[in-house]
Amino acid sequence: MKAQLEQTAEKGKTATGAELKELYDALRTAYTDFLANGRNKGGVLTNDDAIDLTEEQLVEAQNFTRADDSGNERFGTPKYWTVENYQIPSATEGVRGGLDSYPGRDCLTLGIWNDRGNAPEESDITAARVYRKVSLGVGRYFFGGIYNTIYNQEESYVFAASATMATTDIGKNAIAYMKVNECVADGNYWGIYFTLDEPQDILLGWQGDLLHGANTQEFRVEKIKLAQLDGGIPDAIIDMDADFDAPVEIYSLQGVRLGSIPQHGFFIVKKGTKTMKFYKK
Repeated sequence: MKAQLEQTAEKGKTATGAELKELYDALRTAYTDFLANGRNKGGVLTNDDAIDLTEEQLVEAQNFTRADDSGNERFGTPKYWTVENYQIPSATEGVRGGLDSYPGRDCLTLGIWNDRGNAPEESDITAARVYRKVSLGVGRYFFGGIYNTIYNQEESYVFAASATMATTDIGKNAIAYMKVNECVADGNYWGIYFTLDEPQDILLGWQGDLLHGANTQEFRVEKIKLAQLDGGIPDAIIDMDADFDAPVEIYSLQGVRLGSIPQHGFFIVKKGTKTMKFYKK
């Protein structure tokens, strides 16, 4: 979509009427593809056959290990996750640092409970975050968790990003994101779906603005999952529109039928009883 917009803007400066129509048609096709494939929508994990990468990439799926000796205190810091801008001393239960054992097991967490003022002056709690860097290949993925509780969440997100950023920039610059208050503590995995067109290192985690909003707000994630949804390896890779012998049906990985081959990324071609997965550069 971005590439087509740039091409339209550049060529549109000198295009004839007929060329403008061609550019418009190509842009409309790219936009249709973006609506079907480009937006990374969040929701519940429903793929029973997804490849579970949680322990391979995130070390633990639940009962998260502490990095410190705060074993008898409610709050602690996770050993295998990076915690930034979130070391808030509570009144009597230790230092809030990304782990909360309130349910009887350590959960990943962000939150305050009438202790916002205890945050160190140098700590920017508008961007409190708990995250982990992972290396992923080309493919479509899900990342999220089972929530133990979600309370008074206004500006907290589960996200995938190429770098850390201000909380206000997550909606503009993250690879994928979902507001925590759009998730539900119902025993299901709630999170984000995203597609990578090339192998890369990305950050997965949670981030929130704890300086603003309610004085009592928190969420706890008791179990997490990172899953690959498409097997990762296409049957073929193409760098131009392939000429498939008709009749064929073209689908997105989510099962949405498409009118044409996408501008880039994964897609499915079905011909009779045969189905193949392609990746377009």
